[in-house]
Amino acid sequence: MFQQFIYANYVTCLTILFMIVFLCTNTTFERKVTKLFMWPILFTIILIIVDSIESWTASLSYPTDLRVWMSAIGYTLRPLCILCVLEIYVRDRKRKQWLLELPALINAVVAFSALFSNVAFSYSADNEFVRGPLGFTAYLVCGLYLLELVIVSAMYLKKKNYYESLIVFAIVAAAVLALILEVAFDFEGMVNATIVVSVTFYYMFFHTQTVKRDHLTRALNRRYFYMDLEKKRDFITAIISVDLNNLKQINDTKGHSAGDEAICTVAKCVDECLPRDCLLYRVGGDEFVILCAKRERKELEKVILNIKKRMEETKYSCAIGMAMVNGRRDMDAVCADADKAMYQDKLLMKREQGK
Repeated sequence: MFQQFIYANYVTCLTILFMIVFLCTNTTFERKVTKLFMWPILFTIILIIVDSIESWTASLSYPTDLRVWMSAIGYTLRPLCILCVLEIYVRDRKRKQWLLELPALINAVVAFSALFSNVAFSYSADNEFVRGPLGFTAYLVCGLYLLELVIVSAMYLKKKNYYESLIVFAIVAAAVLALILEVAFDFEGMVNATIVVSVTFYYMFFHTQTVKRDHLTRALNRRYFYMDLEKKRDFITAIISVDLNNLKQINDTKGHSAGDEAICTVAKCVDECLPRDCLLYRVGGDEFVILCAKRERKELEKVILNIKKRMEETKYSCAIGMAMVNGRRDMDAVCADADKAMYQDKLLMKREQGK
């Protein structure tokens, strides 16, 4: 029994151990995010224990209440693990969160009804599993959550959240495959291992994305600007410099919180107007740079015009300058040209305001 447990769960348990160490020692994330990642790990630990006990009770020649309890807990926890991944993905959504949890609650009620009825499942006199009319509820709820993940991923793709959407698509595919392997071929531990590996991989991705981004604006940070400038040198066709106007005046008269709001507004407006292959970086207090890959001048001029129009809808303004690469290898010179064009735009805006 012990050897079978080790054989089925050694790698999963080892991954859980390392994941717990990461979660307890990493101070990069907010406590809320850490908790979101901790829940599926804790649920999987319980699942491993429950599945092992259920496997032992299944080897007996007679049914036991213990097996019913373990099965009910297992049926309850599997959809909860997928729900945890979904809640990580929609972590910024604040309203109607209870709607996500409702199917899992219904499934739990159905699963534990096995303690007093045969609606979900039962065991025959010789300890054979007998599925009831609601015996597929857990799988239906799992499928519902996986479908929700696919739908939300498709929606986030439109918001240019490409990489996280691809990660979630991969998690969904892995979860579906694991469910098929467990149900059709009776492979033990497939779902548990898939949950742990998926959450760990998601956590690693989440960590790298957090390190890459500016904490205030969520734009990519200065360090990654220089890394991408070198890495994507052969694909960059233009560099755009963006600078918020009158930040010092805002800070001096209204305080730094008002200045932070202005900086965040610029980042949001610019990012909303950027096409694919154009990435926004915050390289200074109120200074932003856009690296544009595979984009022509006319297209980028329209982008700049859209940013200006979008900023007019706010109480702030920004100066923008662009420099085309045109085959140049000295990217520092291109950045300098973009800055010059931005300062010229700033002077022009001041002149127009002075008229």
